[in-house]
This record gives sequence, C-alpha cells and structure tokens, in this order.
Amino acid sequence: MINRVSKIHKRGKTNLDSKTGKGGTWPPNDQTTNGPLRTLLPLSATTPHPNEPKGSRCPLLATRNEERKGEPSGCLCRVGRGYAPVVPNLPADYPSGPALTSQHPVRYPSAQDSRLRTARHLRTLASLAVLVSAMPVAYAQDPQTTAQQEPPKDAVKQDKTTAKKADQTKKGAKTADDKPDKPEKPETNLPKLDLGAATWGLSGNEHKFRQYATPAKGVFLRDLYYWPYSKDLRYDAQFNVQTPWDDDYRLTGALRLNYGNTIFTGTNYRNRFFDPTNFVIDPSERQISEGFLRQKLTRNIALSVGSKEDQQDQIFAAPKDPLHQRTRTWDAKLQGNVFGADSASIGFTDWHYFDRTEVLPDSHLTQWNLNYAHQFLPNLDVNGSFTNSSIQQPSMSGSNVQEWGFGGGWDIGDTTNLLFKWRGEHISLPNVANAYDRDRQQTTARLVQSWRNWTAELGYNLLGIDRVRADHLFVDTPSFHTFSGRLSGRLSPWARLTASASRETLQGSAGMDTDNPLALYWRNIGKAQVKLDAFADNVDGYAIVSFMDESNDARATSVHSRIFTYGGSWQTRPDLNLYFESTNDWWSARSGDPQAASLGLYFPNASVFVVGANWNANASITATANLSQFWTDNANPLYLPGGNVRGRFISTGLTYRFVNGDELGVVFAPFRYTDRTDTNQNYETALFGVTGRFKF
Repeated sequence: MINRVSKIHKRGKTNLDSKTGKGGTWPPNDQTTNGPLRTLLPLSATTPHPNEPKGSRCPLLATRNEERKGEPSGCLCRVGRGYAPVVPNLPADYPSGPALTSQHPVRYPSAQDSRLRTARHLRTLASLAVLVSAMPVAYAQDPQTTAQQEPPKDAVKQDKTTAKKADQTKKGAKTADDKPDKPEKPETNLPKLDLGAATWGLSGNEHKFRQYATPAKGVFLRDLYYWPYSKDLRYDAQFNVQTPWDDDYRLTGALRLNYGNTIFTGTNYRNRFFDPTNFVIDPSERQISEGFLRQKLTRNIALSVGSKEDQQDQIFAAPKDPLHQRTRTWDAKLQGNVFGADSASIGFTDWHYFDRTEVLPDSHLTQWNLNYAHQFLPNLDVNGSFTNSSIQQPSMSGSNVQEWGFGGGWDIGDTTNLLFKWRGEHISLPNVANAYDRDRQQTTARLVQSWRNWTAELGYNLLGIDRVRADHLFVDTPSFHTFSGRLSGRLSPWARLTASASRETLQGSAGMDTDNPLALYWRNIGKAQVKLDAFADNVDGYAIVSFMDESNDARATSVHSRIFTYGGSWQTRPDLNLYFESTNDWWSARSGDPQAASLGLYFPNASVFVVGANWNANASITATANLSQFWTDNANPLYLPGGNVRGRFISTGLTYRFVNGDELGVVFAPFRYTDRTDTNQNYETALFGVTGRFKF
C-alpha cells in the first residue's frame, strides 16, 4: 500500500549524527549492531532492559526527538485509564477505558510516586554502570574518512557492469535485479573476537548498583561475531555471542537460504538483577528465548512462524511476594499481495501464561486475525481487519474479545491528505467480578496539509466505552474527545520549528463503587510542546519546552508538569567534537480532598546534565570523556528511599587501532550514587576495564 503521509509530510533535519553523535545526547540512542552506542556500551546498555517500562529508559540514552511514552511493558500494558491484560497482536495504540479485570481508574498519586517520578533518572545507573564491560571509545568522525580519495579501480569495472545491465534490461533480458536483494559482502568471513577484563571497585550497596542489570566482571568474551557465506552470497549465516557464562548474556543467530527466500533466526538472552535492599536477598532473573522462520512460497506470498518463551523469577523484599511466571507464545502468519496491488494476511496466535506461585490462574489465549487492504482509486486506499480472541482458565467459563476495524488514506490533492480509522471492540468476561469495559468504539481522523517549507496537521479522536460497574447492575457510557494539532517547518535555512498540542475532554461520567463515589477519571488532559532546532556547518543546537496539565474537577485535583530540555554539539575541528544536554522537570499538584491535602509534596523536581567530548588524536588513537549528573528535589515527608537522590557518573576511554584493524582499549569510570533519606542505598565505584578487538 502507498504510504500517503510520507509523500507530503516533510520531516526536519535529523538531530543526531549516527557516527559522531553530533547534535544530540551522548551516547546516542542507536540500537543497531554497528552504531556508536553498540561500540561504546555492552549488552545491558544497548538492549532495553526487559523489566523496565517502555519510554522510561535512562534519559542519557534517549534522543531529543524521542517522545516520552511512559507506558508499562511486560504482561501489563497501559490502555487508556487503567491496566488490562495484553492480548497479543491487538493494536498497541488502541486506547481504552478502565481495566478489563478490575476497577482500575486513573492512578491516584501516593507517596510512592516520588520514587516512580525519578525512575527515568535512576535508570542512568544501569546504562552507565555497564560501561565496565570493556567500553571501547566511541568513534568520532575519522579524518581519513573525510579525506578525498581516488576511486578504486573496481569502480570503473562496476560502472561498465551497470551500463551492461541497463542495456540488457532494455532488450528484455533477465538481470540480477530479478533475484531477491543480496546482502552486502563483508570484508572477510573470518570470525571477529572482542575480549575484555574489568573490575568494579565497588563499595556500598551492591544491590542498588545491580538494580537493573549486572555488568561483566573479571575476564570475559565481550563479543564474538561470525558471518560465513557462499561465494555468490546465495547462502549466508550470522552468529553473535555476547558475554556468555556471565550473569547477563545474549546469543543471536540467523541463516539465509536461496538469497533470503528462507530465513531462520534465533535469540536467547538473560538479565540478572536485585531488588535494591541493603540485606541478603536472592537475585532476580529474566530469560527470553525466541525463534522465527520465514519462507517465501511465491514471489509475493510468504509464510512466517515464530515462537517465544519468557521466564521471570523476581525476588522482592518482604512482605511483597515473589514473582515466578512463564509465558509461552507461538504464532503463524500467511501474508502477501493478491489481486494485483491488494495485500492480505491471516494469522493465528497461541499464548499460554503460567503462574508458578499459583496466585494468578493459568491462562490460555487463542487468536485469529484477518487483514485486507485495497487500492480503490489512485488516490484512495482502504484497509480492514478482524480479530477474535478466546481466553480459557481452569474451572472458569470462557471469555471472548472480538475486534473490527477499517481505515485508509485519501489524497485530496497533491499537498493535502486525509487519514481515517474506525475500530470497535466487544468484550465478554463472565468471570470478572468487578468493573470492566464491555464495548469500545474509536473513531480517528487526521488532515495533513503541506506547503513548500511547512506542514500542518489537525486531528480528532473519539473514544466511547460501555463500562459495566463493579456491581454489574449498571452500565455507564462515558466518551473521550481529543483534539490535536501539529505545525512544523523551516524558519530559515538554519532553523526549524515544531509545535504540537492536544486536549482530551471527558463527556459523561462513570459511577465508582468506592467509599467515595466521586469520579476518578481525569476530566481534562492538556499537552503542548515546542521544539526549536538550529544548525550550521559545525554547530547544532536545540531547545524543547513541554507542558502537561491534568485535572479532575469532581475531586478538585490537578497535576501540572513543565519540562525544559536544551543542548547542542560543536565540531570544533575535524578531529574534536563537544556535546552537552540539560533537562529540568518541574512538577506541582493539589487536591481538594482533605486526605490528600499534601499531594504536591510527593511530586519531585528533577534535573539531568550531560557533557562530553570525542577526540580522534590521529588515525590510530581515539579518546572520549563523559560527565553525567542527575538529582531530585522532593519534600518527601515520609522519608522514603529514592525520593532525594544525587548521581554523578564519569566515564573515560582510550582506544588504539593497529594497522591491521585490531584494537586495544582502556576504560576508567568512577560512579557515585547518594540517597539523602536512606544512606543504606549509597554506593561508589571505580570501574576499570581493558578491551581487545581482533580479526582472525
């Protein structure tokens, strides 16, 4: 199908250079296997930790272009105004009302929120601590790569081959283009080995230091990469081994047959971590194994089959019970182009959940889904979908969820585009003994208009729900109206502005079977953001201001936040790059409820500051230095841990590259974490590591 938005939606200049990190935070949020962050950090930092909420990763690893979603992950997902079990393959962007299995309205702020608000800053510990896993120096732009070089002799031969291919195409002869794309041939098919040795130099609370991951220690295999292939690249494979035999490891492999017509992939990784206590406790662990097969049946139709097992064993300090759960999933999908440009797919998912503590019932979900897309006119395309999910639990009646949807895009003109979508969902949960949503209907429309240097968007979203009360005697029908707008474009050849805003309003109400029957939904939610980017040949800068206001008139409760981020980079000379970023969060809250009069005391302000440099001394020597600091300011009347913290992290590295491409590196990274209300959480480290990268 045609991506109609991409035709007319003009995007701005990318703020982050993929090699130097120029113009963005450092380390950049590059999770590819070849990016600078992959070179700089080991496994635990480059891979989002499976136990962290999405969008709550360390702010130092998030580019300024990345929106802060703040949505939980794992076996629970945020759906509108509550939490509900995930139904695999249901659209993640589909909002909803309260929870399916419990009356779970808007989370009422509590004392624990002071810790939750600072979670994204504390995640700095996981990302920076794992630098000990032999962080080689991130490469700034190599002067040799910018120097003008003579074209290789093979270039002339390649040009002749291209011309010959074009001539054959004109004559109707088959060319290599008729075959699937071949992978780019690497320099060598011999393995590449990356070794490391590190010490932590840790004093203080080791559990806090290992709260999200465990960096490698001692002598370890940081990375082993092997890419065998046939001479014509018809068959090839890739194998990657990272820190095996350590607490945190990752194993990946892939096999391609017949120019990629058949593909096998597999992944297995594990993370070990601790609940941040100051006494002896068993480690927690999460291990995930995945496998995938894709087979092309014809030129336009492919069959894919996948399997995944997720094992979680998490130990908490008393009185919280431990978590021992298993999730096993397999799915299959047949998809491709039919009847010309139309596309269709049919899929099946089988999902099992097991609770080893026998607190939650085991669950078995089976799901069928159908999708079809048709190009009615050159400027009009429409797609439709249907999903049916059945849920079975021991000694209980079966539950069912059905979903229908359709949408599409209409090119009204060369620079005007209309996107539309409708989705309906019917939920049958006979086992639920409290409030749940019985039906949901969502209608969305978005109009996009482009001019020479500017693009404007206007959107409207209507979400209507039929909510069954906890007593199952009444059904409420509240609806949520959201208006949104976005404007982006160039102010000048060196500056770009992006502004966006949205407002959600609740119409109607829903009764609450609680001691206080007043509504728990936010009546109004307003958001706005203004971003200014400026760029020149050697200097880039940016500033972002964000606002959010939430209010519940029935309870006279409101929450306000202001976030200001600014930063930039300066390529002082071809071999030296400087960068910095600062983020400040201000929060305020009030409540007319006498029992929550001190609500604002539990919303901490926070700041994060990063500054660093990358220096290519010559073709062989590269150096890097980074200082990261964060702190929170919170009244914290209950003196809870995590509410008033300071963190300072320094990382330095030096790498020497030999003529044959081998590398040796040295890393030194002193860290310090301080909690003013609970000194048992404090720790200091003096991480030191040596790395070596070799080609056979």
